[in-house]
Amino acid sequence: MHERTDDIDEAIANFAGLDFLEGREDEIWTPVFVMCDLFCPERRIELERAAADICAAKRAEPKNVSAAEAKRRSDNVRDGERLVRDLLVLCGDESGIRTGEALTKLKEIHNAPWRNYVDEPEGLTAIKMSQLLKSFRIRPKQFKQQGKNVRGYLRRDLEETPSEKAATPLPGLPNKVGGDT
Repeated sequence: MHERTDDIDEAIANFAGLDFLEGREDEIWTPVFVMCDLFCPERRIELERAAADICAAKRAEPKNVSAAEAKRRSDNVRDGERLVRDLLVLCGDESGIRTGEALTKLKEIHNAPWRNYVDEPEGLTAIKMSQLLKSFRIRPKQFKQQGKNVRGYLRRDLEETPSEKAATPLPGLPNKVGGDT
C-alpha cells in the first residue's frame, strides 16, 4: 500500500465527485470510490449500485409499531430471557433437556409464570416455548441422553448470552402495526 501512496493522493486530488450523490452522502462515499477506481475499476458499477441502494434505504420511513406491539415484544424478550435461565437450571449437569420434561419441570417452579402462561389453560406449551426461544436463535435439536435419541434443548445453546442473540429480529416475526408478516 505504501508504494501506492502517491497514486492515492493524486486520485483524491483529481476525484471529480459523485454526480448521483449529494452533500454528506458524497463525502462519505468518496474515499470508497477513490479506492475502487484505483484497485478494482472494473467493479465501479457494482459499487455505484450498492451506494445508491444503501442511500435510498436510509431515506425509507422507519417501521412503526403500536404501543401494544412494542409491549408484547418487550414482554417476549423478558419472558424468553427468564425461560433460558430456568432451562439452564433444569439442565443441571446434563448436556440438554427434553422438551416434555422441560415443560413439566418449568411448571413446577413455584415462582415462575409457566403454569398459566399468557392465559393458556395448559400454561406454557412446546410451541410457545419454541417461539420464545426462536427469537434468541435457540431451536430444539436431537441429542443423546442416557443412550437414547431425544429432542429438546442443548445446554450449550442456552449458555450463550441471550441478549446478544436477540439483538437482531428474525425474519417472519411481527414488525409493523396491524399484523404479523
